[in-house]
Amino acid sequence: MRIGRLADSCDCSRETIRYYEKIGLLPPAMRSSNGYRSYDASHQKWLMFILRSKALGFSQNEVRRLTNLADTPNSTCKDVHRLILAHIDDVRARLRDLQQLESSLLRLEAKCIDETLHECPVIDELMATPQPLAMRARASHPVPSPEKSQSSACARRFPGQA
Repeated sequence: MRIGRLADSCDCSRETIRYYEKIGLLPPAMRSSNGYRSYDASHQKWLMFILRSKALGFSQNEVRRLTNLADTPNSTCKDVHRLILAHIDDVRARLRDLQQLESSLLRLEAKCIDETLHECPVIDELMATPQPLAMRARASHPVPSPEKSQSSACARRFPGQA
């Protein structure tokens, strides 16, 4: 089958197929006499395997390890299990990071008031914080509140402007 048909059957783009083939995740296609790539059912099977793995959040390296395990006769389910457990740990760490990020955002949102931009506590805090909030959330440090000085808010927010 040609690349367009493979792409349609797996609901992905032709560029995705070419990319996976280029980096060695997908076996190279045969070339027909006119130079077109020619794929078979095994390409479709491997492409679906790759796409499903990516949909589960596996990195390119993890997908490569999974494809290697799936293609190696002496691999065991225990090998796959270890990879899955490591991935679950990564997902849980990302969830914790996202929960901390959500907490930081909710704390900022709670400070919102219906005032002018120059009186906005969220903008003041974002301007006064030396590192991005996500970095602070990951480090589990509270974001300090800036001093409330209406006269310095504009100077801090718009340096060089009166």
